[in-house]
Amino acid sequence: MLGLPVSELDSKYYFTDLSNWQKIIDTINPITKEFPWLAEVFDCDDRATLVVALIDACFEINTCRQVYCNVYRVGDGQFAYAHYANVFVTEEGTAWLWDADSGGQYTKITAQNPVIGNKRYELIAVK
Repeated sequence: MLGLPVSELDSKYYFTDLSNWQKIIDTINPITKEFPWLAEVFDCDDRATLVVALIDACFEINTCRQVYCNVYRVGDGQFAYAHYANVFVTEEGTAWLWDADSGGQYTKITAQNPVIGNKRYELIAVK
């Protein structure tokens, strides 16, 4: 996928379509929003892990993973921060970037630098 390094964690993958992913996202977003943000203790990497764990445990779908990325401001292209978000894959084989820390927004990945809102994500590694 996009030439990114990917770890194969399992040989059985369980997919669903985008309409079901929308329901999953609508369920998971309020949960992640309620968890307290504690810089360097419970932050973006932990939230991305929480998203994966909740989806695996509650929906038995294992095609959502963490993605490490650099985030740049769209307006001026300046580096903003290093970040973890999530990538999920639909049964049609389409990959989507989902950032629980950006209000739970998601976008179809069509290039290595997808945009959500005013942020451009440079995808570095999927775990």
